[in-house]
Amino acid sequence: FANFEGINEKTQGMWDGDVVMVTSGSGMGKSTFTLQVMEWLYKNRPDLNLGTIILESPPENVILDLMGMANGCRIRQTPELRESVLKDGRFDKWYDELFNSDRLYLYDGFAEGDTSALFESMRYMVTVNGVKVLLLDHISIVASASEESDERKMLDKLMTDLKKFAVKYGVVIIVVCHLKNPPKGKAHEEGRAISITDLRGSGALRQLSDTIIALERNQQGDNPNYVRIRGLKGRLCGDTGLIDAAIYNKETGMLEPTTPIVEDEADQEWEGHTDDEF
Repeated sequence: FANFEGINEKTQGMWDGDVVMVTSGSGMGKSTFTLQVMEWLYKNRPDLNLGTIILESPPENVILDLMGMANGCRIRQTPELRESVLKDGRFDKWYDELFNSDRLYLYDGFAEGDTSALFESMRYMVTVNGVKVLLLDHISIVASASEESDERKMLDKLMTDLKKFAVKYGVVIIVVCHLKNPPKGKAHEEGRAISITDLRGSGALRQLSDTIIALERNQQGDNPNYVRIRGLKGRLCGDTGLIDAAIYNKETGMLEPTTPIVEDEADQEWEGHTDDEF
């Protein structure tokens, strides 16, 4: 998991056949975190080919975000910088460094709800392009864009198929998942601690995942860029709880690992967590 040593120590990383779930409230950093892991793997694991399936952003935005992460800046969010790198030639250089290696592949399927097309593209990436790590962001949009009326049934089948795919082809699939709204108390976006029963839509999300990582932060608090990283499930090692932390750097657009702040969780509204998935 990139340079997040706390996560790596508690999970022992990712293994062939794993489905890794990453979740958080809206706008809390799950897409940033997962893209950052992919960018780190690209730089530090030249033996791995990578595939990204980002369903809530067009490929043009994903390209800009990855180029920015690779060079410590926010190209997409900074028009002046984007214009500057286009003019001085850095844009072409940065693009070539990422995409001329035949190691990083993007799926063009905004809000894809056709699971057959999705799995065919994944299969092509794995069998033809040699991809070993896939990122699916996010699984909830596949269900909502599908014609299947029963979201829970749809997610049950989708998670089963994703796990079977990971095991059959010996690949890692990182899946981004949304949370359901808590029945009472603080919202997740206000720093509420996340429980494994908060995953939205289906019990299969937690049952078939090998590792589940949750990002928590209080967007309205005094330190809105501080992110707690909580392990909700670790099939290999069994370690859960607060496992790491990060600070969001607004200049680079990256999450920077930091020392976790141990807090009293008595005020985290845990009484609002109920297992009503079944």
